[in-house]
Order: sequence, then C-alpha cells, then structure tokens
Amino acid sequence: MDSIEAPMTALNHSPEDRSSLEADSSLFEQIQAFRDHVLRNSKDIFWATDASGNITFASASIGFYGHQPEALLGKPLTSFHMPASAAIIDEHFRQLRLANPTGELDGFERRPFQLECIDSQGQSFYCEVRARMLKDAAGRFAGLVGIAREIGDKVKLKAELESLVQERTRDLELSEARYRLLAENIKDVILTFDLTLNCTFVTPSIITTGYTPEEFERLTLAQILTEASYQVMCERYINSMRSVTDPQYLIRSRENLELEVRCKDGRTLWAEFRTSFLRDDAGVARGILAVGRNITDRKQAEAEKAGMLAELMQAQKMESIGRLAGGVAHDFNNMLTAMMGYTDLLGAKASGTAPELLKEIDKLRGICERAAGLTKQLLAFSRRQMLNKRPLDVNQSIAAVDKMLGCLAGANIAIENDLAANLWPVNADPVNIEQVLMNLIINAIDAMPSGGRVTISTANRTLKSTALNAQRTPGQFVVLSITDTGSGMDAATREAIFEPFFTTKPQGQGTGLGLATAYGIVKQHEGWIEVESEPGCGSTFRIYLPACQEQVAEETARPVFSKIEPTSESRHILVVEDEPQVRELTVRCLKLYGYQVSEAADGQTALKLARQQDYDLVFSDVIMPGMTGLHLAEKLREYKPDCRIMLTSGHMDDKSQWPLIEQMGLPFLAKPFSVTSLIDGIGRALKPEQSC
Repeated sequence: MDSIEAPMTALNHSPEDRSSLEADSSLFEQIQAFRDHVLRNSKDIFWATDASGNITFASASIGFYGHQPEALLGKPLTSFHMPASAAIIDEHFRQLRLANPTGELDGFERRPFQLECIDSQGQSFYCEVRARMLKDAAGRFAGLVGIAREIGDKVKLKAELESLVQERTRDLELSEARYRLLAENIKDVILTFDLTLNCTFVTPSIITTGYTPEEFERLTLAQILTEASYQVMCERYINSMRSVTDPQYLIRSRENLELEVRCKDGRTLWAEFRTSFLRDDAGVARGILAVGRNITDRKQAEAEKAGMLAELMQAQKMESIGRLAGGVAHDFNNMLTAMMGYTDLLGAKASGTAPELLKEIDKLRGICERAAGLTKQLLAFSRRQMLNKRPLDVNQSIAAVDKMLGCLAGANIAIENDLAANLWPVNADPVNIEQVLMNLIINAIDAMPSGGRVTISTANRTLKSTALNAQRTPGQFVVLSITDTGSGMDAATREAIFEPFFTTKPQGQGTGLGLATAYGIVKQHEGWIEVESEPGCGSTFRIYLPACQEQVAEETARPVFSKIEPTSESRHILVVEDEPQVRELTVRCLKLYGYQVSEAADGQTALKLARQQDYDLVFSDVIMPGMTGLHLAEKLREYKPDCRIMLTSGHMDDKSQWPLIEQMGLPFLAKPFSVTSLIDGIGRALKPEQSC
C-alpha cells in the first residue's frame, strides 16, 4: 500500500468495519489512538467534504500554511485553491454527482491529482491530492475524504514524480523479472533446459535455425550444437552439476557462452548465450535458462578483422625489414661508388698498355657490377630505388622476357602465355617490371624440378569497394598472373616468402632476394601481390598494377655511349660529400677530366664556401648528417637563384625527399655511378651555362 494512502485507510472505514471494530473495544481504541497520532503529527493535510464540496474536516497540519482548521469548516474546498485547480475540483464533484445514481466514477480513486493551493498569505504551493468517496447508508455519494501532500514548485514536482516512478519500478522489478526479460529479448531466443540438458521450452524466434519450436524441443543438446560447442557446454555445466545445490555456486553460476548451433539445412550459426540456473523456492537448481543472440555476422567480422590485422602486421614487418635493407644498401652503394670509380680509373690507365692487366680489371669491374645488382635488389625490396616510370604495355614486357626463357626453362617445362587484348597501360619502370617477371618465373621453374607448366596471363580488372581488403584499393588495375604446377606451399611458407633472404632452396642455390625484390618493386609501383598456393597444388602469384590513362610511346633505339674526352673549358665545381672515399674519388675524376674542383664534407661548410666564391656547379650528396643536400640547394637558391645544383644518392626514402627533388627539377645521378656516367652527368648539368 502506498505511504500516502495508508493513513486514509485508517480514516475511511465503512460502517460495517466500524461496527466490527467497536465490538472489540481494545482494538478500536488502538486504531483511534493511531488515527489521532497521525492527524496531530503528520505534515500531510487530511480533509473531508460533503457531497457539495464544502469542507467538513481539516487536520491541524493545515496550520503550516497559515489556515485554522475551524475557520475552513463549511467553506468550499475550492476556496484555498488557485482558479485552474478549483475548476478541476468542481468538475470532479460534478462528475461524481452526475455520473450515475451511486456516484461511482471508474478509476477516480486510483488517480492522484496535482493541485495548486493557496496559503493564508495568498502564496501558491503545489500538492498531490488523493481522495476516496464517502457513501451514505444507501450507498449514495456523500462526500470525499482525502489527503494532500506538498510537492513544491514545478521543478520539484517533476523530481518527485521521477522518484515515484523509480520507486514503483523497483517494487515491480522482482515480480516482473521474467516478463521484462522476455520483453527486452523478444528478438532473441529464450530456452530452458532440465538438468540433463534436454530442451523444455523455446521461443518462436528459434525459426531462424529452420526448426519450429516443437521440432527443436525434441532435439538433444548434442544435436543442437556442433561437437566443439557441445564439449564447451559439457565442461561448463555437466561437470558442475554436483555443485548446483550449493547456494554460493548458484550465485556465480551465470555464464556468457559463444556456441555454434546447427541449423536444419546443415548450416551453422554462432550465438551468444547468457545462461543461469532456474531455482525453486528452496534455492535448489531445477533447470537452466538461456537467452541466445545470433552473432554470426559479428564472428565473421571478427575473423575478417583478424585477417586484416595479420596482413597489416605482415606489411609492417616487411616495412621494417625494408628500412633495414635500404640502410644497408645506402652504405654499400657509397663503397661501391668508390670501388667502381677506382676500377674505371685503373682500367683507363691500363687501356692500350697492359692487355692482360686490363682483363683482370674487367673481372674486378664485373664483380662490382654484380655487387651493385645486389644492392639494387635490396633497394627494390625496400622500395627506395630510383624508378624511370613511363606508360608501359605489360604484354610487351612479357614478350621481352620470353626471349630469355628458353635457356632457363629446359625441355621438360612448358611456358604458356594467355595475354589479354587491349590491355590497359601502366605507369611503370620497364626494367623493374621485367625483373619482377624474371624473378617470379624463375621461382616457378625452380618449384618444378620434374617438369611442368608455367602460365603467364594478363587481364584488366576494376575493383570496387566490396572487393577490398587490407592491401586492396578501389580502381582500375592490370593483373599479371604467373601460375605453376609445382609443389605448392603451406601456410607457414606463404607467410615468409617475401622476407629477404628467406629461401626453401638448398644452401648455395638461392639468395632469398628474388621474391623480396619483386615485392618491393610492386609496392614501389603502388601495387600489391596476392598468392594462392597449397601443398601439391602449385602456386599462383597475381600482381596488381594501377592502370594509367597515358598512351604507350613508340620504342626508340637507345643511343650508343661514346668515349668522354677531357673538357677544354675551365669550370669550377664544388663537390659536397660526407663519405670520404666517394668524395676523394669524385674530386680526382673531375680533376682528371680538366675541371677545377673544391670540396666540402658537409652542407654547412659548402654553404660557407659558396658565399665566398662563385661555382659553375654544386654537386652534392642528398643524405648527409646535419644539412641535407636538398636543404643546401634551397639555401643556395635563396641568395643565388640561378645557382646550378646537381644531386646524387643511392636510394629514395623520406630523408632524400625524392618527390621534392623531382618537383624542383634538379639534375640527379644515382649511386653507384661509374666515372663515365659521372662525367656525362656533370657535362649535361653544366648546359646551359650558368654561374653559381
């Protein structure tokens, strides 16, 4: 019973109730004393009226608002209410008198009223009012008895109402728990099981599995769940049934389980079950309640996310290894530049005078070129090599490689082409694409020691957003595929094949850089490689290269390089290089060919020299400690805009800022360089003639 109604019950007994109470004088006296105590001490206002609405009783608590109870007797109840509230009171009295002969009005006694009252000073205050009808001996409406409680201003009124709602909600929570659970999870599946795990009840939403509730209830748990999920259920519950009478166990026996459910058509779906024991009044477990929610989409999304995360981690690992490889190649290129340069100088001295010595020097030069090729592979893997991109027909690159495959494949290996007509052009470096082709085809041939078939195919493909993953991007691509019928690869091998120096070949038969180089080149061309392979089923490598809009240019014959003669013109060149061997070689070569040369080991020294004297050309390394070559070029052009500058480096990376070098249009010479390429590059950089 509501606290505001309890005193009313004590005040409003029927004649029969009073007669019964009067028969027991002791009980009657106790009730009367309780009523008097309530009327004297309660801050609520108790009141009564006749059928006309005139006040017949007002409790002493009305004095809190400046009114005297005796002064109100006989006055209309509306006399200490604001007009709007008074109108409500008049309307209710009218309805009570006219509704029917007995004065009953459906729901009247269950409705609280919020009325604005007036104190003796004319100030208003809000009350919540509850009333009950008084009836005479004939059962006719004879008046009202009620109680009014102040609830403050409108803001406080709202707070009180919210508190009342919360209070009533708490009171209803226990009795309505099962109904609320059903209402909140109506789209989910609600099931009950006995302690032998036989289904005893299931909601109609089980139809998502293809079963009707009646069909599902006839299934055993072993039929409902997949084997793995059934084992999980057994471990969680069957092995714990001996403890179900332990109250402490029952408290902690709620579980969240993700189980795989069998559908009627053979499919499976994943469901998350919130489970708990059903207990009797004594606290003994009698069954299990489970609420299941379909999480198949979530599980699939989690699996896709895990796959994408694995791909991302692999890409990050490859990037880290690439940075290491690029750093090694950069240092190695500096050493190779000195080795190749001095070899060229030695060869120039021996030319025409010592033929036998010249042969040995040629061998040394060949070793240097092989070492340079190794650094190019490292740079290709690390995506830091210089590219000479142009619109390219990949089919033409395949045709160029075909000429070299005859001696590589052998008689027991067939190489077939399946090339698409009207293939889109790609913006690529032809030499690098041919290297990728060679590396992948050689890898395929090596996977077929007993013979087989290699198929090279091309196709145009447009990727939309629905076909993307961690490395795929939308757009138009040329897909180059190399498929072999070899031994195939397991998952562990597939994950490692693009790592540098990883190889499955016997020691001495592979560097482990072939696929790593292909990976780096393709990444540098803003593409990617996808691999499909299973042990015994061969392998397919698919290379995705972005298509471009430019047309492929006609092939022109490459110019034959002629011998460089020492210049007869006097030019002054400033060489800026932090590596002593490279700087010494460069200075010596330029002096040998008739140039006047100054040198600096860093950018700051070069900047000081350039401010003191004009140079026809500044030839600077890009990556140096302190001030980079690009930063030096910017400083020089701040006060000498017409300064001629040529840069050199062994690779492209964040430090070298290659895109900015291209944007500034600065001449560039890639390391390692030969003496001939150095002199030729310097000569081109000095035309047209400008001073620094």
